[in-house]
Amino acid sequence: MEEEPHEAEHAARENIADEHTPFAQWCKAAAIRAVKTAAQAALGVIPATALVIGDVNPSIVLGTAALAALCSILTSIAGVPEVGGGTSLPQLNK
Repeated sequence: MEEEPHEAEHAARENIADEHTPFAQWCKAAAIRAVKTAAQAALGVIPATALVIGDVNPSIVLGTAALAALCSILTSIAGVPEVGGGTSLPQLNK
């Protein structure tokens, strides 16, 4: 009996999201690093932009955090030590 199309698609998604694949491990490690970096950037820019908590400009804080997260993801392409001993993303997929 053949699998129905939606079952095959579901199986393919599970295969991609399998935590044992190097790519899935890299995604998880890179995401954790990006969130931590964004939080650190936000915490660093808050006292630099306002003397009182009410004067904090949320667009500056969020923009800085987003840019820091993006830079973290781009840096992680070169490799994260948690996956493959720091092997770069293109090398993990070979």
